[in-house]
Amino acid sequence: MSVPMCGWSAAGKGETVVVPGEFVRSLEERHMAPGKTILLAGASVAGFLAAYAAFGPGASGTVPGSGGPPPSPR
Repeated sequence: MSVPMCGWSAAGKGETVVVPGEFVRSLEERHMAPGKTILLAGASVAGFLAAYAAFGPGASGTVPGSGGPPPSPR
């Protein structure tokens, strides 16, 4: 992992780093927004369904017209 700081970067190997409190201006914690997540999931499902309706099931490994029972012997 590389952490850019003031124009230089330091490679980390999982060691613990202690930062004195006077060097910390603020601390933020981010949380998932449930509304946006549901909106993204809904848009993804709608996009998948639209693509499926437009293009069909895709490559199924069969030749068109080969479905159904085999021809009867004469």
